[in-house]
Amino acid sequence: MTETKLFEKEQEINAMGLTKMLLGLDSGLYYYSRLNKDEEDIDIVLAMSIYITSTLIMEQLPDHLAALKRFKILEVLDVDLELMTNVKFWMKNYKLKSDMEAMNDQTLHERGFEISYKGFKPETTWELYQAIERNILDIVEMLTEVQQILNDAPAGLYENFYLSEKAAVDAKPVKARFRKWKRDVGVATPELLKDKEMQELVYLLTQKVMRHVVDISYRESGQVDLEALKQYMVNGFEFPKEFPICYARFRRFVKEGDTLQLNYDSYGQYLHEAYYKLTPDEHQALIEFDIMLDLIHQEMAKQVQTDALNSVENRIRQSIAQLMEERYNDKPLFNKRSHWQAVYRILVDKKYCTDSNFDGFDVFIKRVMPDKVNKPYMKESVKQISQTDFWKPFNEWKLDSTTSKTSKPFERMAVIALRFKEILEENGL
Repeated sequence: MTETKLFEKEQEINAMGLTKMLLGLDSGLYYYSRLNKDEEDIDIVLAMSIYITSTLIMEQLPDHLAALKRFKILEVLDVDLELMTNVKFWMKNYKLKSDMEAMNDQTLHERGFEISYKGFKPETTWELYQAIERNILDIVEMLTEVQQILNDAPAGLYENFYLSEKAAVDAKPVKARFRKWKRDVGVATPELLKDKEMQELVYLLTQKVMRHVVDISYRESGQVDLEALKQYMVNGFEFPKEFPICYARFRRFVKEGDTLQLNYDSYGQYLHEAYYKLTPDEHQALIEFDIMLDLIHQEMAKQVQTDALNSVENRIRQSIAQLMEERYNDKPLFNKRSHWQAVYRILVDKKYCTDSNFDGFDVFIKRVMPDKVNKPYMKESVKQISQTDFWKPFNEWKLDSTTSKTSKPFERMAVIALRFKEILEENGL
């Protein structure tokens, strides 16, 4: 037989996913177990190919396992781990072992082979088989640990997986669709936003993307109130017959709360387990739905902030109006333009305005100032506070004889500041 040189150099092999390599190893072992006639050359070449595949798996599987321990999924394995964690599954009918043992009467060199792969140079077929077996035993051990981690579902594992999948989805089309909806409705009120939230959910569920959820109980489906849900839908909408089951399945992935919040751990676990069962469009729909929820909730939060800001500004306006009605020795307490310094000082102390930002205060006070005041507001009058006893926080005010000729102006300003502070606090500020 002519001498054949195989795998003499360490070959540059294109990176393959673990799924493909595990399936490739399975296929190689299965094909070997089905060989009918003795073809020693084919046996040895195929055995070496099996060794190389198992070695490549051994190069990647530790990293995959280490990542799982850091709550990160590098690849969704599309394999049956129940089978692949069983040594007997890999050994098939033990033909490989018996053949390699039978050919051990000669060295590979005597049979015309010179085998070398990444420093491994077996001298006999039995040495080659033992290397394959060691790899398979190590693969089974690590796959068992992989399976255990996935089954235990430690907190954060599937959430991290889901968020990495979400980050890979282009959010621009969803954002464009949300902007168009806001234009169409005119004013996105809290009620319309809640309608939009539920309409998006119903649209998602009508695509039957939850069909891979473990069957639910009659109790779960019986808790679905279609009449309550119908109020959020457009006129004339009819729920599909199977909708209660779809909705009951989805509820397993929702957090309790006023808004629709996904539990990323359970939602991510479903996406992981159904990864190769869902179509690309369904996978996209599950994530785009969440992106739409983010946009809806951001808009809701923005409105809450706006409402809170409006509420604060209204109360400040009312407080200033009340201050203007206060009396001091049967005369208006607030009766000079310089008294706006007391208003400025207290609003800065309470952090509704920024110290020394007189332009910002000017914009703010003009926005909240009531229609009628005892003395018109002027920014220049307030700016002069930096040259007075009142530039420090109110609780540090102290009469300075070098800057105040008499105590009366100081005392009047202190009374105004104190009273304004009390009025604000009476109004919950």
